[in-house]
Amino acid sequence: MAIANSETTARHNGTAIAPKRLSPEQFQERFESLVPLITQEWSLMAPEELKATEGDLDLTVDLVADATEHTKTLIHAQLAELHSLSLSWERQAQKEKRQSEELSHSESHDVQSKSETEKSDHPSSPSIDDVLDLLERRTEQLVERVKADVLPEVKSQAKRNLGASILTALGIGFLLGLFVGGSGGDRK
Repeated sequence: MAIANSETTARHNGTAIAPKRLSPEQFQERFESLVPLITQEWSLMAPEELKATEGDLDLTVDLVADATEHTKTLIHAQLAELHSLSLSWERQAQKEKRQSEELSHSESHDVQSKSETEKSDHPSSPSIDDVLDLLERRTEQLVERVKADVLPEVKSQAKRNLGASILTALGIGFLLGLFVGGSGGDRK
């Protein structure tokens, strides 16, 4: 898989590892989506000049290097980073789209089953049990989403900042001890 080779997903102690070498084929494939990022990174570059290279990596590197007076190696590394960034943004957008589609599908399913239940059993209003079941399902969905999205990030932050995490936990424990147990001077 050629796309996976250029990603910067590997991390070590919270710092990103430099992107792998960007191949001309990878650059050519994503060239149209990279043009806005390149013009944003190097404001001296006109989109027309970039499009004139027709996605040729070497021509683009030469063009940017001439305009910015940076080394070609640096330009190549920055283009690889922009490529990786573009891929990660696209994946994030696809993930959010899938999640919203799944959520809207499950909500429409809940509404359909609820309306069928209302027609057959309760023509006037939903019962408390129906409302509680719906709330329970939605709560479970939210808990699963938190477990999948938030919890891994919190764990990685805690691992990266172990000292601060321990001091925070100790401080919270100390304050809870003071509030619950008092100062301890009143005891005999």
